[in-house]
Amino acid sequence: MLTTRQRALCRLAIATVFACALFAPLPASASASTCPTVNSTTGAVTPAPQPAVDWSGCNLTGADLSNADLASATLTGVDLSRAWLIGARLSGTQLAGAQLAGAHVVGLISGGIVGAPSSLPTKWRLTLGYLVGPGANLADAMLSQADLVGADLSGSFLNGANLSGANLSHANMSSAQLTSALVQGTRFSATEFLGLVSSGLIGTPAILPTLWQLTSGRLFGPGVNLTDANLIGVHLRGAHLERSSLTRAVLDRAILRNAHLDGAGLTQASLRGTSLWGADLTGAVLTRADLTAADLRRCTLVGVRTGAAVTSRTHLSADWKAVRGYLVGPGADLHGAVLSGQNLQRAVLRDANLVGANLVSAVLVHAQLSRARLNNADISRANLAGADLSRAIVVGLHAAGTTWTGATCPDGYVARRHRSGNCMNARIK
Repeated sequence: MLTTRQRALCRLAIATVFACALFAPLPASASASTCPTVNSTTGAVTPAPQPAVDWSGCNLTGADLSNADLASATLTGVDLSRAWLIGARLSGTQLAGAQLAGAHVVGLISGGIVGAPSSLPTKWRLTLGYLVGPGANLADAMLSQADLVGADLSGSFLNGANLSGANLSHANMSSAQLTSALVQGTRFSATEFLGLVSSGLIGTPAILPTLWQLTSGRLFGPGVNLTDANLIGVHLRGAHLERSSLTRAVLDRAILRNAHLDGAGLTQASLRGTSLWGADLTGAVLTRADLTAADLRRCTLVGVRTGAAVTSRTHLSADWKAVRGYLVGPGADLHGAVLSGQNLQRAVLRDANLVGANLVSAVLVHAQLSRARLNNADISRANLAGADLSRAIVVGLHAAGTTWTGATCPDGYVARRHRSGNCMNARIK
């Protein structure tokens, strides 16, 4: 049985313990100091970011978190406005209420995002736990059945992604990379594929944009990027490859009969034994291309640009010939070409672009040069006997020592009808 004094002492001790507990300092883990500091000049963050960090509610405006690994981090309510998240990883990250407006997020890796941010950068969206937008790194992303209608995926990385059954109608996938991806049943209606890189695709899409096709695991269509592609023996008869990049592509023995290659870039492409019969190569660039044994008969070659091309045993239509690595024919783009001393007798160069071309000492006897552009070209000491230059443009033409016997001038008169005996001062009627 406690005395009155003992009971009073006990009550005093209990009160003292309670007061100590109430006013004791909080442990560091519960302190507001968990928020990092952001250098206002460089954006550097101290302490450095790491996986599973808890920065909820922190102000990280303008922070430089490029390539940071913030997997499983808690960033609820954090302000990341104008922050740099280039190449950062946000897998399994909690982003409820986070502000990302104006953040720089090219190359951002995500997946399993928890919660919805209150704002996102322009053209970005949250889909199936992934942050989707221009330049996003969505390699191996699980986007099966995803609704990505109208999404901007330009310049994004979708290598190995599962897009089966996804709807990408009207999406922008220009310059995106799509290799080894699953596209079974994927809807690509009116999708923008300009500059798309693809290979090793698995499955068959439900729908493709007009003029596009899936062949040998690649998507082919206007403006596609096939730079350095291995396309040996591929069958692309009638394919639409307008304005496509085929630089250094290997197309040996490929079938491109009646293909649409107008404006295509084929610099340094290998076309050994390739069938291009009837193809449209209007304005195509074949500089330094290997055309050994290629079949270019019946091709449309207006405006085609060549130079330093390998043309051994190249098959051409009657009006065309291969001369010193150039394809020479009606409407050819030969501006700046070096054809000095070459035999171009009876060459058909109607409507050709010969601006600034070097034709010194060339043999152009009976050549057809009507409507050709010869501005600033050099035909000094060339032989133009019997050549037809009717309606040709000869402004700035260099013609010292040139033979004009029987040549028809731009004004339609024979050279000897002019007081100078040449066509240098002739005016187009």
